[in-house]
Amino acid sequence: MLGVSAALTPLRPRIGRLREPAPLRRPGRLPLRLLLAALLVLGTTAWGVAALLDQPRRLGDVVLVGARSPAPLDVVLLLDESGSFTDYAAVRTAAITDLAEWAPENLRPEDTITILAFAGDAVVRMPTTTVADLAGRGAQLTADSPALDGTEILPALESADEAMGETGHTRTLVVVSDTVVSDADEARVAERVAALDATTSTVIVPAGVGITAPWRDAFPWQRSTTADPGSTDGTSLAIGTALAHATGQEARHR
Repeated sequence: MLGVSAALTPLRPRIGRLREPAPLRRPGRLPLRLLLAALLVLGTTAWGVAALLDQPRRLGDVVLVGARSPAPLDVVLLLDESGSFTDYAAVRTAAITDLAEWAPENLRPEDTITILAFAGDAVVRMPTTTVADLAGRGAQLTADSPALDGTEILPALESADEAMGETGHTRTLVVVSDTVVSDADEARVAERVAALDATTSTVIVPAGVGITAPWRDAFPWQRSTTADPGSTDGTSLAIGTALAHATGQEARHR
């Protein structure tokens, strides 16, 4: 009887062309530089969100801080009441109410505010009123409205000069408008602003609306900012930051 001397190799089952599974590896560690980069991104994002949430959203959120000139300030506020702003009359009235409540805490008693509305011509909506008087009685606006046949800035500047007269105070001009006017003549505007004796100025335009080229040429030195025309809080806050610019102070979040 013959013996079998060769060792038998056990057979491993194969299914088609599948290979035997490779052994699992231990997960590697995230390189330190990648971990630090990820932490930096997360930290920056968190800081940005916190800063956004901390932004003032209404006039009552800010207070004027820092030194200012000893001279009293005359504030001339011009409101565009042309057809494009007709739907926002109540918003601007509410914004002026906010301003009247905020001013006694942040301006001086002898500072003054004069408000005019303009479109085809200009009317005085609030005669020159000291901040001390605002503290006692609030903003008392007339019901007068300008003619709606066009939009012109020169009559507003002329009417402001007539309403203010000579006070010897520092004077600032704040305009709420889309800057679409038919008479933004550079030389004539410069003449009227010089007569008004305004040394600083801010135009507040609707958010998403650019300043027109004729207006920019007529007011090349003017500061600009934006506000949602449908927002009382946004409009009054923009006026407050314009006054910070006029006094040289900081509008700091409370």
